Amino acid sequence: MQKLLAGQPLCNCTETMHTPMPCKSVIREINNRVEEFEQKYTEVENESKARLKEAKDSQLKVSELQETIERLELNLSNLESENQVLRQQALVASIHEDVSEEMKIQYPTKFDAAPKAIIELN
Repeated sequence: MQKLLAGQPLCNCTETMHTPMPCKSVIREINNRVEEFEQKYTEVENESKARLKEAKDSQLKVSELQETIERLELNLSNLESENQVLRQQALVASIHEDVSEEMKIQYPTKFDAAPKAIIELN
């Protein structure tokens, strides 16, 4: 029982005879170290709680961002589908317009021929 803590002698006092109880200075040293340990433990525990809270907050934010991405992907898909429908409608309208123009050229009506006659008279 000569050494108590990390290579330090049991007692630094000048007594030549040691009793089974360590001297008061050793007890004070041990109490100081216990208090330091408790203080450091409390600090580390508080840091750990803060990091755990940050991790939970981050996890919640990730979930929210994933939901936002899913909504945006769905909106994008809907917009792409709508765009495809509008393109098809525009193509059909263009084809109908072209056919209509061809029919006017091949089979002019009375009203279509009148302006040409007026132009020719001038």
